[in-house]
Amino acid sequence: AICGGGGGGEPHPAAFLSAAEALYAYAHTMRAFNGDWAWDPLQAAVHLLHLAPTVCSRRAYASPPECLAALLAAAVALPGGGFGTELDLLCLGDLATLLSRGVGSSARALGEARSLVAAAARAAEKAERKAAGRLQRGVKKIEFLQSLAWHHEDLLEPLALEVRAVEGARREAMWLEEEAQNRR
Repeated sequence: AICGGGGGGEPHPAAFLSAAEALYAYAHTMRAFNGDWAWDPLQAAVHLLHLAPTVCSRRAYASPPECLAALLAAAVALPGGGFGTELDLLCLGDLATLLSRGVGSSARALGEARSLVAAAARAAEKAERKAAGRLQRGVKKIEFLQSLAWHHEDLLEPLALEVRAVEGARREAMWLEEEAQNRR
């Protein structure tokens, strides 16, 4: 179960990876929509939930590398080929900042993500779309992740180091590829 790990009341480690996934999806959505999703909450929610499939499913990641690889793969798989490697890496930096900043930054960002998905659920209900129920379940899951971030911020912070390491390795690989192309 994702809510309880070893019986001591601590959440399962997979819950923290779901929170990190949702935070990355939030950062990517904010950058893709220039911080303004209110004009089309359904489209913004589709973007966010494409990048954070654990929000509306029972899927769970086994490790931070698996989670981060899935995030980057989902970003590339966005309709139209995504927004480019540079944006995807900027969002990894945003994720690391949200995880390490403290002062409730992760929980606040998840609260904004919840508001976005809730607005999409309301829009879907008005349009009588089948997606409304799925979006409402997503709101509940993000509420759980927001609570997790408020109460266990200290356990989210160490993930920032792993995120920074992946970001650095990807940037170095990108730089080496550019250098090789420039020599041709």
